[in-house]
Amino acid sequence: MAGLRWLKAHQSENGSWSNGNTNAMTGLATLCFLGHGETPDSDEFGPTITKALSYLVTVVGQDGIVKSKNMYAQGAVTLALSEAFGMTQ
Repeated sequence: MAGLRWLKAHQSENGSWSNGNTNAMTGLATLCFLGHGETPDSDEFGPTITKALSYLVTVVGQDGIVKSKNMYAQGAVTLALSEAFGMTQ
């Protein structure tokens, strides 16, 4: 819980997290919340997840490729969005 709360406190206004590879880090951070069973409907972390997913869908082009064209980001973003869809439909 301490880790999730730290991530929540350090989320950017636009819903991302960054250490230089924003798309990949946002995908991985989102997976932390989803792996804990958090969804947009969760009391404590719902707004955090909603902002993160809103950011992630903006970085995927019409062709399904993450706009940064970084394969590490492609995997992390795809996994996060797929997991979120599987949990929420």
